[in-house]
Amino acid sequence: MSSRPVWFLLVDTVDGRPYRGTSADAAMLSNSAFVFQFRKAVKEINSNILSSIDASQLLIYRNKDAFERRQSGTLEGDVLSPTQPIGDFGSADCMLVVAVPPIPTLDKSEPSRKQLKKMQTEMSIVDLKKEMPAPSSFSKHRDKGCWVNFLRQHPDMIICHRDNTEKSFIPACLLSPRFMEFVHDLDHIAISAHDCAFVIDLTDSMCGSFDNETQRMNTFVELFEAYSGLKLVTIKYDKSETDGSLNFPNGALYCNLEVKVEKGSGGGDPYMQCIAYYVKSLPSDAHHTQYPCFLLELYGTAFSVSGIVNTNSRIICDLLSPTYQLLCDPEFSFAGKLARLFASLRKQLIILQNEFNRLLRASPFPYVSSFHDQISDSEIDFVYQQQVKGLLFYAKLIEQNAEVVVKFCSRYNQDVHSYSHSLGFAPALFSIQDFGNYTMVVMEKLPALRQITREDATNGSICGQIRYILDKLIEKNYVHGDMRETNVLIDTLGNRVVLVDFDWAGIDGVDVYPPFMNPAICWPDGASTGMPLRHHHDQYW
Repeated sequence: MSSRPVWFLLVDTVDGRPYRGTSADAAMLSNSAFVFQFRKAVKEINSNILSSIDASQLLIYRNKDAFERRQSGTLEGDVLSPTQPIGDFGSADCMLVVAVPPIPTLDKSEPSRKQLKKMQTEMSIVDLKKEMPAPSSFSKHRDKGCWVNFLRQHPDMIICHRDNTEKSFIPACLLSPRFMEFVHDLDHIAISAHDCAFVIDLTDSMCGSFDNETQRMNTFVELFEAYSGLKLVTIKYDKSETDGSLNFPNGALYCNLEVKVEKGSGGGDPYMQCIAYYVKSLPSDAHHTQYPCFLLELYGTAFSVSGIVNTNSRIICDLLSPTYQLLCDPEFSFAGKLARLFASLRKQLIILQNEFNRLLRASPFPYVSSFHDQISDSEIDFVYQQQVKGLLFYAKLIEQNAEVVVKFCSRYNQDVHSYSHSLGFAPALFSIQDFGNYTMVVMEKLPALRQITREDATNGSICGQIRYILDKLIEKNYVHGDMRETNVLIDTLGNRVVLVDFDWAGIDGVDVYPPFMNPAICWPDGASTGMPLRHHHDQYW
């Protein structure tokens, strides 16, 4: 669907004047775009003056009259809903009004963003451990030692997905092979009669009513020990005591259980309490040795598994399993999932029990550091050099002393990439391997790439190359799937167009688009989750 200019005025909510001297401007969007996408576009256009404002804080009024009524009482429809389509709003003669709220002033008693950043840079994991409140206090969402205040005071030191402003870091599964194997085994591990018997005993026991937390805890611990041969023991930290733990010889936890007698009881979040116990257990060498740990939450009949691990500078915690209800007489397929869950958990805990002397080095990069070269049928070692963005890295081959690009993704089309390389418009592809639920792609690093620009649209050579590329893909019935300018690059040394990111590529009309496509992007008509890839989608861009 074609885009059009959506005109708007940026104004100060307090005095109604143009915000910081701005004038009328427009965002290019389709009529089917939503208001929340428009807000993001407005912030991007004015990023230099709206850096302290979140896009969700912008109020969108349908016109100037609607904005001026704000003090006397708005009418229905004056303020546009975030999920409302833009439609015909924002014409040149009836512009939308975007009201910018006042920038909040920081409490003088609280550190500024700059001070917090400096504190984070200077703070080590050992320092974080010293400042961590007692786990029972940390688990609360209010009061002085609660997790809410602690995370605000130590931004991006504990990544646990309880704060939507935290930065995105490498998932725990890519930091520890124990977590990667556990998640993969949830769907693939073979189960035995022993696993099945344990699930029946566990669900028959956990479904009942317990007088207190200790009774539920002891029942679970006894059943789990009989099943796994592993005895969860209580360990005291400050004034708090774990409900059951396994630890390495130096005291670092590799499994921790937190129990609440029923949902909503106990007055704290078992997930956050587990995190605090883990941090409290970390030894002084945590800045250079990695300590993976499984966190088990049991509140009432609800049970889930998370994975927590340290890098050299922060803590990463991710949910590894769904939350399962341990109810008696479980449905057959559900009982099978529970059996695979505990079989996977037992397998990894037994490995960790014997892995103390082989623990990995704490690193901000994925644990995978080699790939299989099909041509030489050998394993090639590499070392990470830089995280470019997301799960894209620059690395160097150790023996060959050559630079490569390493990428982790959920899917990748080797055929389309290799075909594109054979015609000279893609980097050489060295390896594609699956690691659990991730695919690792290793490819040539071209030394002189730049992103395509609007000026290139008038360059006959570049335009001709793009037309040639599109024609060649159509000949093979291939679709790239994401031909935005970020994925169409110029190799300045070879004076050629280069395509990257073949994650979504596939066969026209057969393969489909993935879930969670960025809603802020104006995709071609028909290009959406679950819909088939089509040739004309590539030509749209």
